[in-house]
Amino acid sequence: MSNEATETMEPTEAKAPESKNKTKDKTKAAPPKAGKMEKAEKPASKAEKAPGSSGLAEREGYAKIFENWEPIPCEEGVRMVDPTKVYEVFDVRAGEEALEEQFLASTKAGIKTPPCITRMKYVGESTGEFKKGQDYDITVYGRRRLKAARKHKHKETACTVRAYKTWQEMVTDAWDENTQRQAPTAWDAACVCKNYRDAGFSTDQIAERLHTKASFVTQHLQVHKLSDGAKTAVRQGKLGISAVRSISGLPEEQQDAFTARAIDRGWDATRLIEEVKNWRAKNDGKSETGRTPKQRVSRVTDYAEATLKARPVAVGRTMLTNFKTKIKQLRKDEADAEKIKYHEGVLVGMEYAYQLREPPAQALVEPEDDEDADDEEASED
Repeated sequence: MSNEATETMEPTEAKAPESKNKTKDKTKAAPPKAGKMEKAEKPASKAEKAPGSSGLAEREGYAKIFENWEPIPCEEGVRMVDPTKVYEVFDVRAGEEALEEQFLASTKAGIKTPPCITRMKYVGESTGEFKKGQDYDITVYGRRRLKAARKHKHKETACTVRAYKTWQEMVTDAWDENTQRQAPTAWDAACVCKNYRDAGFSTDQIAERLHTKASFVTQHLQVHKLSDGAKTAVRQGKLGISAVRSISGLPEEQQDAFTARAIDRGWDATRLIEEVKNWRAKNDGKSETGRTPKQRVSRVTDYAEATLKARPVAVGRTMLTNFKTKIKQLRKDEADAEKIKYHEGVLVGMEYAYQLREPPAQALVEPEDDEDADDEEASED
């Protein structure tokens, strides 16, 4: 997968037409052809067709990766295959995974857990190695095991064959398998989310595919909006997603500066977040991003003297949407009823604050004047 979150086709020892460098190369797709791949769900948006075009030229991410490949029916089960005849066209891991000596030693006698493969038809223009209309074995997951088998020069290895109707099903299976074996890095997750987004999927659709929350997708999509220096730090595993949230709204030079400072001084996410907050508090006026820093004011403890002013709806739109999404997720997860009720109450309160609904009449009743009662008590004394 490249730095821009697109992935490339990796050949096995049988040599595919293009080499794969997961950190630099981009897929050089054959001239676009309209594939017959069945879609389990429609992306949020489609590329518009230009006159005389197939409408695929504007596709990116996973849609571009798979535009020359079509899933085909195949007999499911475990069968022996030549590992040099299995090809890779996508990977949910963004970086090259090394084959450690211990792993190689454990696979020398054979691969114990079968990798998963499927059959796909190449529907792009014929190349030096791939022929249009030819069927190929494609890796779904278990790339390291297949690489180890090729390194040990195994003639055959057992593979689990599965039939898929869509490429979305393949990516979901690969994500689930890899997540169970080892937690994905922030960069892995960011690249998977970006590839789905580039293919036209909405945040909720991506979250459903990855079996996660919409907030997870939103946070990891922010990674690709960072400055080059910060993005590189995430790719190298030096910045986590919490750090990404804290610096994402800063000007690019400040993102680079805070990233370098955090790495050099060994700051954890908590320290970085605090330093960013302090920087925001000291800088008045609008930043280069166009955002106005929050003004810190003392809290009002006497509400009888507070000045009430409705905030613009545009300011709270993001907060309202986030709360609605959170409530939706809590219901989906069958969370505790009291917890759901609490968040619903917060949402209603925010709607009052933004004047999206009228507060109940009892909330507008002026408190009774207690001065007379105080005078009576004084006279009794």
